[in-house]
Amino acid sequence: MQAHKRVSKLSKKKKAAVAAASVLCLAAAGLAVFLWWVNRPRPVISGVQAHLTVYADDAPQTIRDALLAGVTAADGDESFAVDVRILSPADGAVVEAVTPGEYKLLYYCVAAEKVTATSALTVKAPDTTPPTISGAKDQTVRVNGSISYRDGVTATDDTDGTVALQVDSSAVDLTKPGAYKVVYSASDSRGNTASVTVTVTVEPEKTQTAAPAREPAGSGDSPGIQEKLDSLCAEILDDILTDGMTDREKAEAIYNRVRKIKYVATTPASDWRQNAYNGLTTGRGDCVQYSAASRALLTAAGIPNYELQRYGGKTDHYWEIVYVDGGWYHFDACPTSSKYPIRCFLLTEDEVVAYSNSRTDRPNYYIYDHSKCPYEVVQSR
Repeated sequence: MQAHKRVSKLSKKKKAAVAAASVLCLAAAGLAVFLWWVNRPRPVISGVQAHLTVYADDAPQTIRDALLAGVTAADGDESFAVDVRILSPADGAVVEAVTPGEYKLLYYCVAAEKVTATSALTVKAPDTTPPTISGAKDQTVRVNGSISYRDGVTATDDTDGTVALQVDSSAVDLTKPGAYKVVYSASDSRGNTASVTVTVTVEPEKTQTAAPAREPAGSGDSPGIQEKLDSLCAEILDDILTDGMTDREKAEAIYNRVRKIKYVATTPASDWRQNAYNGLTTGRGDCVQYSAASRALLTAAGIPNYELQRYGGKTDHYWEIVYVDGGWYHFDACPTSSKYPIRCFLLTEDEVVAYSNSRTDRPNYYIYDHSKCPYEVVQSR
């Protein structure tokens, strides 16, 4: 019995020792975990810029994306999510909606909010000012010549500085005389766009723009007609033209003057100059006199012109093409039927064709033999 009691006492002592040892082990393990937690490696936030700028009219998600662009948090090979708060510089309160002004930024690791980084933020007022395009101007070049569209042309923005300049010259055909549009455009980082349109005039070779050659005085059946016509044209031009007029303005003044002739069917002379003189002095005539009078005044004014004749049909018709504004255009001062009115002043090929097609009585009204015309009329506007 006494032996049994001694064994029981020894067993209790062992159990107590084991329990004490267990407690010590647990304490040691807890201490180890605590020390690891205290001394554990922490994520490092990187990529934070010292100062950022956004605009007040940016969408909230756009602002957020801009603030977090390139910002990361990592601990060795392990990455962590990063977020950012916009803070008031006055009291440090979180700002949900920004207005123009200065703010603080607090970046933090989502898994460990004590891991932070700071930055500064400027919120600018909305930018609605487009870039300024400078140096774009109208240019003139000869057929088959070369042209520099970008020379001396710049695009600058009040915020972005120099911005990319776009040039659309796709409408220009340097192989054909005419007036063509070139569009310059530029956009800034905020999407504000500016554009400037200029005109490139492609001129024919000098030999192409010469006015019709003067016929020798006294030729044909009208002796001395050249001198009389020259004097008459000089008198008329002195009355209807003024200093500083462009060729277009001169051509229109001549057009309006010839339109004063009253349409009367006549028997034409064999010399075009006589027809011009008769139409301008008598104030009467048909398309022959209108065309001849136009030719005489245009030539005297130094405006290149060429007479066209209707092709096909049962009736003749004569009118001019003139070289104005860098291209050849139709010019017909002769009045038309009141049923089919038209003011044929500097019309394009498409416009006279459309008019001809509208005439059920004379669908060939302005149709001519293109193979006999040495010049190409501007096709369309």
